[in-house]
Amino acid sequence: MHRLPAAPRPSRALGGAAVAAALVLTVAPAARADDDDLFGIPIVRVALGPAIHMPATATFALDLDVGAGILFGDEGSFAVAPELGYSFDGFGSHAFNLTVGVGAGVPMVYALYQPRLLAGTLARDDLDDGARHGTVGMRNALGLHMLLDMFSLEVGHQFMSAGGGLEHDVHVLIGTNPAAAVFLFGKMLDGLR
Repeated sequence: MHRLPAAPRPSRALGGAAVAAALVLTVAPAARADDDDLFGIPIVRVALGPAIHMPATATFALDLDVGAGILFGDEGSFAVAPELGYSFDGFGSHAFNLTVGVGAGVPMVYALYQPRLLAGTLARDDLDDGARHGTVGMRNALGLHMLLDMFSLEVGHQFMSAGGGLEHDVHVLIGTNPAAAVFLFGKMLDGLR
């Protein structure tokens, strides 16, 4: 049986995510100072919830992402949110995820369509002896981001390659973005000066 090459280990993904988070936290808060029509929110998001697999099996799902929420216009209106991260599903997948969400709203509440590309490994007992196999897939999701993106809700359909077929599930993830709270605190301190 031909084996696909192994994907990078999650520990490397988390290290890369930490470096990206440091860059986002340094660059994104400066966006508002240069252009009044641009509002940037740093993203270091932890999102968790169920992944509902067919037929009706729920497993734990986790996303760890870094990026930036960027709103354009005087009061916001058009939103873009590039993110890079790590996705885990208790069904046996570890994957990098990459998205550029697009949508609309204002800094306090905005909605995005988030097409996430996924690439990683999948291990399932019913596919073979539990060995890890390379996998690719996609999650098409709608996200609601609230209170300067401090809280989020993402609901999406995910499919990943699995032993010659596709594994389908629905992810419902509730997230928090502590970087947005730090960003807001910094803005409040700037306002007091």
